Amino acid sequence: MSDNITINGKSVAVDDQKLDASDSGYILIRTTGEPLNRAQKLELATLGVKLQEFVGQNGQQLYLCSFENDSLERVRKLSYIDYANVYSQDFVIPDVLQSASTSMPTSAHAGQEASEQVEVDVLLHHDISTVSPELLEKIAKIARVDPSATTVSEDAASPVMVRIKAGAAALEQLSGLDEVRVVYPVLEKALFNNVARRVLGFEEIQERVAANYNYPRPDDGTSVRDMVGDEMAGAMKKDQVENSGLSAKEKEPILYDGSGQTICVCDTGFDMGSTTDVHDAFLERVKGLYSWGRPGNNETNDPDGYGTHVCGSVLGSGQHSSEGTVHGAAPAATLLVQSMFVRFNYATNAILGGYPQDLGQLFQQAYDAGARVYSNSWGTPMLPSTRIQRPYDAAASSIDKFVWDHQDMTIAFAAGNEGQDSDLNGTVSERSLGAEASAKNCITIGACESYRPDLTVAKSNAPYSYGTFWPNKYAKNPLRDDHLAENPEGVAAFSSRGPTAENRLKSDLVACGTAILSAKSRCEKYLTSVDKTGISADARYMYLSGTSMATPLVSGCCAVVRQALYNAGYEDMQGKINPLDKAVTELFPGRLGPYVPTIKNNPTSSLIKALLINGAVPIRGQYMPEYLPKELPEGLPNPHSGFGRVNIAATLANIKQTDYSGWTCDTIDEEKGKAFYMLTSVPLPQNVAEGDYYKPEAWGIKTLKVTMAYADLPGAALANDLNLVVVNVSQNKERHGNQSPGKEFAKASKDGFDRDNNVEQVVWPDLQGGDQICILVKPYHLMSEKVPFALVWKFT
Repeated sequence: MSDNITINGKSVAVDDQKLDASDSGYILIRTTGEPLNRAQKLELATLGVKLQEFVGQNGQQLYLCSFENDSLERVRKLSYIDYANVYSQDFVIPDVLQSASTSMPTSAHAGQEASEQVEVDVLLHHDISTVSPELLEKIAKIARVDPSATTVSEDAASPVMVRIKAGAAALEQLSGLDEVRVVYPVLEKALFNNVARRVLGFEEIQERVAANYNYPRPDDGTSVRDMVGDEMAGAMKKDQVENSGLSAKEKEPILYDGSGQTICVCDTGFDMGSTTDVHDAFLERVKGLYSWGRPGNNETNDPDGYGTHVCGSVLGSGQHSSEGTVHGAAPAATLLVQSMFVRFNYATNAILGGYPQDLGQLFQQAYDAGARVYSNSWGTPMLPSTRIQRPYDAAASSIDKFVWDHQDMTIAFAAGNEGQDSDLNGTVSERSLGAEASAKNCITIGACESYRPDLTVAKSNAPYSYGTFWPNKYAKNPLRDDHLAENPEGVAAFSSRGPTAENRLKSDLVACGTAILSAKSRCEKYLTSVDKTGISADARYMYLSGTSMATPLVSGCCAVVRQALYNAGYEDMQGKINPLDKAVTELFPGRLGPYVPTIKNNPTSSLIKALLINGAVPIRGQYMPEYLPKELPEGLPNPHSGFGRVNIAATLANIKQTDYSGWTCDTIDEEKGKAFYMLTSVPLPQNVAEGDYYKPEAWGIKTLKVTMAYADLPGAALANDLNLVVVNVSQNKERHGNQSPGKEFAKASKDGFDRDNNVEQVVWPDLQGGDQICILVKPYHLMSEKVPFALVWKFT
């Protein structure tokens, strides 16, 4: 067991223990190795210990608790408790807070005047639901401000917090208040398009943005279908389809277009700021506009142009004068926009503002207006001076809290554009994600390249390369002279990499984010750079690049998946049995084990995420570190491309319940203490000749791909740890989620489990037809009595 305990990036020695808890109502307890079970939690409760948050790292079972007594003796004597001590004020101020103001003194004494102040959110412990006048007065007095200068958030959807400006001396005193759990810096939000707004472009995959260009085949012979998927390829213009080499089935019209779905985009604004006088790509589909950045004048127009472009990628549907039809990923969906634009800075870059302390207020407004998909192409980047990755913070916590409380809300965030070859070794450095992108319950989107090899820098015909646009970030080859839009198999160099500061795997997915053609705001103010990355030949459309461009494409795909689920029979039926449950049970009589029809409401974000991830395809990548193979196989998620590139065709195919594919949603119940399991078998080939029946090759060889996803409680650590296990009963072997491809374990093994991620996947190739398969979701440690999850599987 480690001699140190680490929380919020601060490490404290375990031998530094208080005699009792007489001066605090909060303690940390650590078990001897195994998670607390239900009986142990009940025993601790009788001793006045109430679990608040799981904060363990590196295998430690560590819990932050409220404590009603003074003496810790009885708690420390419990056989399963290794450590019990007061929650130290040393944990309250994260290391990253020191970087929020480089001129802030590294130490200060009470009463010392700080030379600089930093705006912070003071988060209180979980059992505090309101800020009393006395506590607010105390906090304001420490910061030397009037209580009216503070902002208090007591929304039930997020932790109670107080926003205030304070110097180093005040921060030290704030950390000594027993009610304070952690203090996070308030950081400026940024658009994740590109540095200095120079790269503006087209996209090739356009996650179902209708393929409105002539699709040349890459030199490696990759087909259009391989690049964009069946459904996306089917959206091409007729003359393009006829010459694309697609089969007749692949030339069928798109079946799903986001009809009946409402998507909210939080960005700079929308076009002219009107729901009726709109860009022709959005006719009669703008439901509502909300002003957060300029509330005084209730302005929602888009002088920057960025938000309108994002909206077009999500759900635009228009005609380009030379390119033809330009569709967003969900061209029939309805739009809500929250405008965060405040003003331009001296460099004509958009300044965002108006963000509430609790981002849940933004999400709630959209949710109440009917949105169930929420797209964010902004976030908190790294500090340029230090390039320190932002850890999990109040914003990430509010994202996770809202999704946990509203499990049918799918929230997507751009990973960020901080990718850089920092040490000039030809690979893009890891750990550069935005703060919001580290949230467990959102879908974090990185960018891969599109395929537009003939694109040049406007009229100058300069190389369309990373070095042209970012000479300092990509100063050496192979990155410097590489074209931005010629390799859909490669992650864009600018795309922020994971893992998170907490070692979680992010991004979840990638989609094309270079050279994306989409709608241009009719009130865009600064037009000098619009053509620098390719001339659109239509003043109503322009190019942009960034993870911000990839994210709306995936958000549109989320709406399409929701539509497809409803079309397949998934209905919002309170108190009724979903018809799919009955259908699935009848389809597989006797093969679903203890599977019982359950009551379902709206499709959960976990199901949407699991379906997209299970349908994703691995990409070859580029500028990867040496520890990753050059040819990434399925089943090897990584911090560069996540689980792969979105393929909406494969995802939609997975929705249909057959012998070859399916999905389910269920709940792990702590009181029952049992794992979920389902039984199936590898499908047998059809029409096998009688004389070949006993030949092994006639039985077929299949690959099974299974993805599990669930929403977790807010907090930097994984509060509820569920594990995906796939057992080949016929071979007496099992595989575990997110382990190395090919790594197998003995049945009922206790080794080889992922303790950091709430998305897990198993890919098992070379299965024989008829093999009996058992898929399990096993609880390891739980902080919630019930944990809903989604499970998606397919044989190929």
